[in-house]
Amino acid sequence: MLKELHISNFAIIDDLTIEFEKGFNLLTGETGSGKSIIIEALELVLGGRGSRDMIRSGEEKAIVEAMFAVDDRMREIMKEQDVDEDDWLILTRELSDKYPSVSRVNGRPVTLSVLNSLTKGMVDVFGQHEHQSLLDISNHIKIVDSMIPQRGKELIGQLEDDYNTYRELIKSRDGLMMSAQERERETDLLTFQIKEIDEARLTEDDDEKLEAEFKRLFNLKDIIGGVSQAADLLGSSEYGAEGAISQIEKSVVALRDIKKFDKDLEEKSDRLDSLKYELEDLARELSGYVESQEIDEEALFSLRERLDKVNSLKKKYGNTVENILVFRDEAESRLTKLQNLDAELEGIEGKIESLKSERRKKAQTLSLFRKEAAEVLDKKMEQELSALSMENVTFKTGFKEREETGRNGLDEIEILIATN
Repeated sequence: MLKELHISNFAIIDDLTIEFEKGFNLLTGETGSGKSIIIEALELVLGGRGSRDMIRSGEEKAIVEAMFAVDDRMREIMKEQDVDEDDWLILTRELSDKYPSVSRVNGRPVTLSVLNSLTKGMVDVFGQHEHQSLLDISNHIKIVDSMIPQRGKELIGQLEDDYNTYRELIKSRDGLMMSAQERERETDLLTFQIKEIDEARLTEDDDEKLEAEFKRLFNLKDIIGGVSQAADLLGSSEYGAEGAISQIEKSVVALRDIKKFDKDLEEKSDRLDSLKYELEDLARELSGYVESQEIDEEALFSLRERLDKVNSLKKKYGNTVENILVFRDEAESRLTKLQNLDAELEGIEGKIESLKSERRKKAQTLSLFRKEAAEVLDKKMEQELSALSMENVTFKTGFKEREETGRNGLDEIEILIATN
């Protein structure tokens, strides 16, 4: 309950404190006396929008403070918002000409969102023409639903969930539907793609190893020439120049007779011997490599064709063999789906029809709850209006059934009234 409202430097109000008593409190005054400003100040302290224009002319800030007596429901909300529980709830809103607005609850600064969460539902403000929302037919079903029992409200939630599921199923069905010509066209394309990849018989070697082998064969003539030259420089004499092995052999001979005079020379002589034998082995291996190589134009042509094929597949389906094979598996999965499309569509249609029937049953049950609530509403409204000397009034909640079950069920509700 609102106990006190204090307003300072707000609009045309200099300083005003209003105390409220239990029961009906009435503010009266001529037009322009400030009645609406008091309501605006109350809306502001409850978390409404504020602007610097609301500050009284010539002042630097405006302050509105409201004090509420706390009930059990309010204590629960305060606990949820981590506000110190007390017998009183004091809300303060300060507008400054220089700084952002400040909100406080029991003296503690809070954000505007916390203030709004705390004050939601505390005060209802009805202004001129507020009743016109009653003329909006879309609100009539909400009025009736507010009076149905808990079981009916649970059905509203279930119908909401079922409606979303139903829309998803419709979306899935529409996404799968295509003309026979489109399906045949996509089936042919996928079949061709799978066949093209399968016929290539791709392996891991078709990536880097294939290209490396092609480069080797393509440059084999230069490779043989280079290896031959290396072998000759190691072991043969050409144009009077001795090979590296002959030079090392002479070094070995030069140390053979003198190494006995110095133990350090023995170790170096042994290393030269070892090096000579190693070079002789290497020279033989290089010569053997040259003799084993043969320039095979047919093999080179075959490799070139293979490389071109793999590169062509990479351009179409992925930049590696692994990506190509992944594409192939996805294409096969899509092809299988197309081939079984009729069965999948039939399955989705079955789910749609089953859910449609289930939703209708729930909607029919909900409609019974609504009609019972509407009878109570009609009777109570006629009693209330009769007490206002409107004895001949007729108040009737009209129902019209939809052809299809919607988000809110089958009912279209319109509240009708004849005042005389």
